[in-house]
Amino acid sequence: MLVGLPQGASVSRVLEGQMLCSKQITRLLSWLGHEGRFDLALAAFDWLDSCPEYTTADRFLYTRLLSMSARQPNGAVKALEFFDRMCAARIRPDVVAFNAAIGAAGKAGDWERVLRLYADMQQSGVKPDVWTFSALTAACQACGNRWKDALKFLDQMESSGIKGNVVLYTTLMNVCRRGGQPERAMAIFRTMETDGVQLDVVAYNQAMASCSWEQAWSCFNVMRRAGVQPNTRSYNALLAACERDGEADRALEAFARMEREAAKTYGYVEPSAVTYNTLISACGKAGKYAEALEVAAVMRTRGHTPDSFTICSLVSAAGGAGEWRSALATFQEFCAAGGRPNAAAYNALIRALGQGGQPARALAVFNGMRSELPPAPGRAPAPPPNARSWAAAIGACRACGRWRDVLRLYQDMCDSGLAPDGHTLQSVISACERAGAWEEADAVFQRMEQAGLLADMDGLALATRRVLYALPTLVAGPLMTTAHLAVDSGRAARRWINRPPPATAE
Repeated sequence: MLVGLPQGASVSRVLEGQMLCSKQITRLLSWLGHEGRFDLALAAFDWLDSCPEYTTADRFLYTRLLSMSARQPNGAVKALEFFDRMCAARIRPDVVAFNAAIGAAGKAGDWERVLRLYADMQQSGVKPDVWTFSALTAACQACGNRWKDALKFLDQMESSGIKGNVVLYTTLMNVCRRGGQPERAMAIFRTMETDGVQLDVVAYNQAMASCSWEQAWSCFNVMRRAGVQPNTRSYNALLAACERDGEADRALEAFARMEREAAKTYGYVEPSAVTYNTLISACGKAGKYAEALEVAAVMRTRGHTPDSFTICSLVSAAGGAGEWRSALATFQEFCAAGGRPNAAAYNALIRALGQGGQPARALAVFNGMRSELPPAPGRAPAPPPNARSWAAAIGACRACGRWRDVLRLYQDMCDSGLAPDGHTLQSVISACERAGAWEEADAVFQRMEQAGLLADMDGLALATRRVLYALPTLVAGPLMTTAHLAVDSGRAARRWINRPPPATAE
C-alpha cells in the first residue's frame, strides 16, 4: 500500500498501528528503495523516528539509509545528513557507514569532509578495508582528479597489508589518466597484471584510454584472447587512442571491426555519438576531410543527431583542409537547426577562418562571443570566450600578419583577467617580430620570463631570443628577420616533401 501512495501523501495512515521491530523497518525501507520510492522510504523513517514506540536507533538501519541515499542522484548531501544524525544519536558508525559517507562526501565535491571522515574513522578505531580505499580513490577523482593524493592512499593501503581489487585499481587508473598522468595509469595496469588481479572490461578500457595507439591495439587483442568481450566503450577507447596519435586509417579499421561486432552482439557493441565524433576528429587531424564528411553522413543515417562535438570536429577538419567556407556553412547550418555550439566549436571556427586567411570573419565570430547584446531571434546566445578563444583569435590575426590586432587582443585578454599561456605569448612575440615591432616583442618576452612561462618555448628559439634581445635593435632586427625566413623556408620544404602524391589517370 505504501508504494501506491500519491506524492506528498502522509505515510501515517498506512503505518499507524503497525508494530514493527528494527529489522522489519530496515526491510521495509530497503524494499521501498528497491521499488524506486526513496521519497517514501525517507518519509516513513522520519515518521517512525518521531514515534516513541518504534526503535530506530539501530546502526544497521542508519547504514542502510545512508547507502541508499548515496546511490540516489544528487543524494550525497542527504547521505551525509544521515551520517550526522547517526553520530548525534550516539550510534557508532562501522566500516560500511564510513565508506558510504566518504563516497558521499566525494560525490558532493567536499574534499575537506572526505579527509575529516577518514581521520575520524582512524581515531575511532575502525579499520579501513579495500572498499574504504576505493571510496577514497573515487573521492580523489570527483574532487578534481587529485592523483597525488590517490597514490598516497594506495601506499597507505599497501603498507596496511590490504590487497587492492579491480574496482580500486581501475578507479585509480582513471584518476591518473584524467590528471594528465597516462604513464602512471599504465604502470598501475601492469601492476594489476603482475599481482594476478582479475581484469575486467573496465580495466582494459582504462588501459586503452591511457596509451598510444599501438599499445591500445595490443591491449585490445590481449583482452579478446583473455575471453573478455569488448563493449562500446572498448571500441571508443581504441578509436580515441588512434585519434590522439593521428592514425586515421587505424581508426577506420577499428570502426569497421566495431560494425562487424555490432551485427552479432545484439546491442552490446553499438556505435554511439561518441564513436562517430571521435572518428570524424581522427579523419580531420589526418587531413582526410572527405572521409570525415562521409562519417558524418553515416552518423545521421544511423539516427544520431550531430552535437557540438560533431560540429567542432567537422569545422576543425574543414579548417585543416583549407575549406573555410565549408567550415562556416557547417557551423551556420547547425545554429539554424537550433543547435547550441559550445566554446570549443566557436574556437574551432575562429581557427578555421584564420587558416583560410579570413581574419575579419574570425574576429567577427570572436566579437560575437564577447558581445553582451541579445542574440538574433531563434539563435542561441554565444558562450563567453575562454582562454583558448583568445588564443584562437590571436592566432588567426598572426597568421594573416595583423600584428596590431594581435597586440590589441593580447592587451584586452590581460585586461579581462585571463592570463595568456606560453603558447599564446609566443604567437604575440612572433607576430611582432615578423612586423619588425622589436620593442613590443621584447616587452612580451620579458613578461613571459617574469611569469615563468619560458619553459613552454622551444629550447633553440629561447636561446636565440635571449641572445638577440640582448643586442641593440639595429643588430637584432635583421638577425631575427633572417631567422624567421630560415624557419619559413624549412616549413615550406617539409610541406613540399610531405605533399600527397599527384592523382594518376586510370
